[in-house]
Amino acid sequence: MLPSPPKKLEDFPHFLVTGVKEEGECGPDGYTSLELCGEFDQLEGVREGRCWLLLPSRQSLIGDLSCLDSNARTALYQALGKAVPPLVGRRLPYLDGYWQAYHVWMVTEADRSWQELIFQPSDAVSFSCEGGDGRTLRGLRKAKPEDSTNPESQIVQNGWDHEHCELCNAHIDPGDRCYHDAEGAWVCQQCYQQYIRSHDLSFVDKL
Repeated sequence: MLPSPPKKLEDFPHFLVTGVKEEGECGPDGYTSLELCGEFDQLEGVREGRCWLLLPSRQSLIGDLSCLDSNARTALYQALGKAVPPLVGRRLPYLDGYWQAYHVWMVTEADRSWQELIFQPSDAVSFSCEGGDGRTLRGLRKAKPEDSTNPESQIVQNGWDHEHCELCNAHIDPGDRCYHDAEGAWVCQQCYQQYIRSHDLSFVDKL
């Protein structure tokens, strides 16, 4: 049995935008409320609720899908947009809100550089903050270079002892072979071989 071909962006459900209504004036942050109406070319994996519509050049819209008609394949999409290009007539790939738009870019971009390495723990900084119930919450964050010269930083040596794979969320522990890119993404060896290396977007269906 031959393996399935890699899933590409063109295989995603696409939302054809047939109308756009701007609700209210552009706010001080530059964002405008948008309501898009349109129809899907397919409904596999499409559901109402939080999702992304992907635009060219790493742009995207995060919003909520509603009024999904499974027979006509029509729906409404409400989002906030900033400097959004003209959308009427565009076919925009749909991505479920479980994922982040950058997960698609990190898999599809052929020129993205990944470094293979053996994960090693690094220093962390201990911090505390007050929770909503008045209790003190304590946590760790990964140490930055400037923390080593800051006398107020509470350094925990080797306190940052794992990462999570961006795709399957598995622990990447000390001694594990993994991959890391310049934008700070970590993926386990299995996901790199199965998805990143072949630019296969089928993780959105399998994971």
